[in-house]
Amino acid sequence: MAVLSKIRNRSGLLLLAIGFALFAFIIGEAIQSGGFNRQPREVGSVNGKDIAYEEFRLKVADLEKNNQNTGGAYIEKEASVLFIRSEGLIQSLEAIENTPITTKSGVPL
Repeated sequence: MAVLSKIRNRSGLLLLAIGFALFAFIIGEAIQSGGFNRQPREVGSVNGKDIAYEEFRLKVADLEKNNQNTGGAYIEKEASVLFIRSEGLIQSLEAIENTPITTKSGVPL
C-alpha cells in the first residue's frame, strides 16, 4: 500500500516522464525516417523485391482506368452484328493478377 501511495502522490511526475518518453519516441522515429512530410519510398515487398511508392501508385491508377465501366460497342461484319459488352467488374485477386497493365513490344504485361 505504501508503494501505491507514493505513486499517487507523484502522479504528475510519472505522467511527465511518460509524456517525455512518448515525445522522444515520435521525434526519434521522425528523424530516423527522414522527417514528417517525407513520402514513403517503398510500400512493401513481394518475394523479397521492394515495391516503390511511385510504381505502386502508377499500377493502381492503371487498374482503376482498366476497371472503368464503359458502354458497349458493336462490330458489323457482313450480315451479322456482334455486340461487345464491356464492364469493368474485377471481383477477385486472380482477375487483378491476370489484368494486363502495360505492353512491351506489343506483348501485354
